[in-house]
Amino acid sequence: MLQFAADSAIKFGPIRGSRPAPALTNNRNGDATMATAKICSIDGCGKPVRARGWCANHYALWQRNGSPAKRAKSDRPTECAIDGCSKPMKGRGYCSAHYWRLLNHGDPLALKPKPQKPIYCAVAGCDNPPNGKRGMCNAHYLRWYRFGDPNAPKVRADNGAPSKWLRDHIEHAGDECLTWPFAKGGDGRGRIQNDVSPQAHRAMCILAHGEPPSDIHEAAHRCGKGHEACVNPRHLYWATPVENAADRWEHGTQTHGEGHAFAKLTVAQVMEIRRMEGTASQTEIGAMFGVDGETIGNIHRRETWAWL
Repeated sequence: MLQFAADSAIKFGPIRGSRPAPALTNNRNGDATMATAKICSIDGCGKPVRARGWCANHYALWQRNGSPAKRAKSDRPTECAIDGCSKPMKGRGYCSAHYWRLLNHGDPLALKPKPQKPIYCAVAGCDNPPNGKRGMCNAHYLRWYRFGDPNAPKVRADNGAPSKWLRDHIEHAGDECLTWPFAKGGDGRGRIQNDVSPQAHRAMCILAHGEPPSDIHEAAHRCGKGHEACVNPRHLYWATPVENAADRWEHGTQTHGEGHAFAKLTVAQVMEIRRMEGTASQTEIGAMFGVDGETIGNIHRRETWAWL
């Protein structure tokens, strides 16, 4: 058995990751006996030889650094290998920033493309920088927020005029919608600066019908034209959030389905997802439509898109 192991080691070499086979010699009677294993040639290392006269550790150092001797800590690089970068080394000789560029782009010097920001306001003919929101300058953004139109004429109501207008129309008897003639928000509802409410329709409801029954009550519209700045006191009433939501469903002003700003699916896709129920796993169906399996499960159980 020992002679077979020795012959195998000579023919095929030592098995990677295993200790070298002990050397064999013959005694006076010609019998094979086990000789003393070879020791690593590095001074002070008593480990058995792995290759090139070194143990496994010193052999690995030679493969990594070109020398079996350990490099002193002072000789090891501590800064990024990129010229001019003094940040501490993170991996492969690079700092954290250059290392991630290498992983993501294949080049530690690759620059991450940045989307070009608009230079001017999105409103045609305006050369002001877009330091507001929605790509507009502050002036046009405030006009959009207050009047619903960034190109609305800059008209400032006289002090107290909006509040006086509300008081003058508390006894309005017409059945048609009474449109708020002053500032409007981006949602189309009237805005007012007073001590009652910043919303014109709520301020009118307080003046015409008294304080709300509770803190959660909302000023609801029987006409369903709150988004058109209706403040007719005969159209306003106090409702709970649930009642107000039901009112919006009745008038068709409740945002839902693919009309929602965050909707990822269309009505046709939801109908197809329901038709595919049981034909594949929810995860597989979700991958077809770009959503996760939980979303598919909610659709199948009609926990979402229940109105469809």
